[in-house]
Amino acid sequence: MKTVIKSSSIALMYALLTTVALATYFILMRVLGLAENTTLRVFNFAILFAGVFKSISSFKDFSGHDFTYFRGLIMGVKTGLFIALLFTVLILIYYMFDAPFVNRVLLEGHISGYNSIFALVGVLFIEVLGFTCLGSFMSMQYLKNAKHVLPKAVH
Repeated sequence: MKTVIKSSSIALMYALLTTVALATYFILMRVLGLAENTTLRVFNFAILFAGVFKSISSFKDFSGHDFTYFRGLIMGVKTGLFIALLFTVLILIYYMFDAPFVNRVLLEGHISGYNSIFALVGVLFIEVLGFTCLGSFMSMQYLKNAKHVLPKAVH
C-alpha cells in the first residue's frame, strides 16, 4: 500500500512540474508570437519526455529491487494521465481569457472537423497521453537495466 501511495505522489509531483513547464513554454511562445508555428510543437514532446523519464527514474530509485519493467511503464502512463488531465484543464482555463486564439487554432487545424473547444481538448488529451506512453517505452529501454540503479546514500 505504501508503494502505491508513494508512486501516485511521485507521478502527481512530476505531472505538476511537467504541466508547469508546458504552460511556461506555451506562454513564452505566445508572447514571442510563435504560438501558431506548429513546427515548434516538437519541443512539447521533449518536455513530456523529460517529465516522464524523471518520474520513472525517481520511482525506480524509490522501489529499488522491486522495480520491474511493467511497474516502470505503469508509472510513466500514470504520470502521463495526470499531465493530460492537468494540461487540458489549463487549456480550458486559457480559452476563457483568449478565445479568439483558440478558435483560430481550431479553424486552421481542422481538428476533428468540429469547431469546438472540447474537440481541441479531446485531441490534446489523446496527444499528450500518446506522447507520454511513447516516452514511457523509450525511458524504460534505458532504465530497465539494473546498472542504472543509483546507490542509496549511507547515513
